[in-house]
Amino acid sequence: MSKHTVSNAPYKLIDIDSWARKEHYCFYKDYNKPYFSLTADVDVTEIINFSKRNNTSFFLLSLFCSMNAINNVDAFRLRMQKDEVRLYDYCHPSSTIFHENKTFTYVLFDYKTTLEAFLKSASILIKKAKENPQLNSIDSLANVTYYSSIPWVQFTSFTNAFNKGQSEDIPRIVFGKYFQEGSRYKMPVAVEVHHALIDGYDVGQYYHQLQSEINKFSI
Repeated sequence: MSKHTVSNAPYKLIDIDSWARKEHYCFYKDYNKPYFSLTADVDVTEIINFSKRNNTSFFLLSLFCSMNAINNVDAFRLRMQKDEVRLYDYCHPSSTIFHENKTFTYVLFDYKTTLEAFLKSASILIKKAKENPQLNSIDSLANVTYYSSIPWVQFTSFTNAFNKGQSEDIPRIVFGKYFQEGSRYKMPVAVEVHHALIDGYDVGQYYHQLQSEINKFSI
């Protein structure tokens, strides 16, 4: 992974005692396996067309849209720190990047509010990562979302590897192989989250926000 580092975002503490999800949080937080996953096909036609028109990375467009969607859903920015629950102002995306030798590297990207700034920063980070194709460790920053891309498989479900006791509360999102359906293109997007912080409703809101972000690229 690149030596590049990003900053911790400001956060506010959730008052757990008055939190509407207190019972759900306490119920799930100590489960041996407190995660649930969901995979849905997302219409990516607009960013495919934008990518072709502008010679822009489809992957980075997907990452930008998902990053914005994450930051528009409060539950996806919640993190557990010891006995605290923190709501971060924003989260950075951290993703695997594939190498020619068929291995991958973790790259921690900067949260940027504009597409131009995000693409510029991300392109530099990917270039540096490809020049040093080593795995290294995942950054320990709390305000991140973990991403992977498996563009060779049109999967219908996905589960991630977890290291017990480390970064269990960080959402994991995986992009699959996009496919054509009539005149439209769709891509499977898998979401895996910690049930102490995120419910099915919140995952539904993420997919809704993701589709809204993608649709902004319509002509």
